[in-house]
Amino acid sequence: MYKYVIKDLMAAGRYLPHTLVFAVVLMVVIVGINHKRREKGKVPVRVLPTTFFIAYGFLVLLMTFLSRSEVGYTGIDLRLFSSFGINRRNNAYIIENILLFIPLGFGGAWVGAARNVFLSFLLGAGISFFIESMQYAAGRGVFQLDDIMTNTVGMVIGCMTFGVCNLLFRRRR
Repeated sequence: MYKYVIKDLMAAGRYLPHTLVFAVVLMVVIVGINHKRREKGKVPVRVLPTTFFIAYGFLVLLMTFLSRSEVGYTGIDLRLFSSFGINRRNNAYIIENILLFIPLGFGGAWVGAARNVFLSFLLGAGISFFIESMQYAAGRGVFQLDDIMTNTVGMVIGCMTFGVCNLLFRRRR
């Protein structure tokens, strides 16, 4: 099962160059926006957290749409835990869904969009619902409640990881 996870993570690396270019352009845009905000006496946007969160969200979209060809079948599976334990490939997808959203949860907490577990849960569920809906509408997969659940779990783990890191960093000051 872990061989599938490692193989899929390595394959996702092909989207990193596009994401890095996007992140650099985004950072330049945010710096420009901050310049205008300072001129107007407004608080600037936090550059690094905002860039990380948006750029990683871009990477997630690339991975969830471009890594799938049109599968030719769509459907809706609202049965909870229906994809758990079927085979090693499905178990790998479960792990990958959680891992995919951990950095997004960390970034959401870092940028301030989801600083607590409840907001992280809502944001993760909303983003995942959007992705599942778009994959279904584009004919690139089955809308699965399990995917929403595992993505949301990853988002919450990322938020909690940020909280722990934040506590540890503050104690060292």
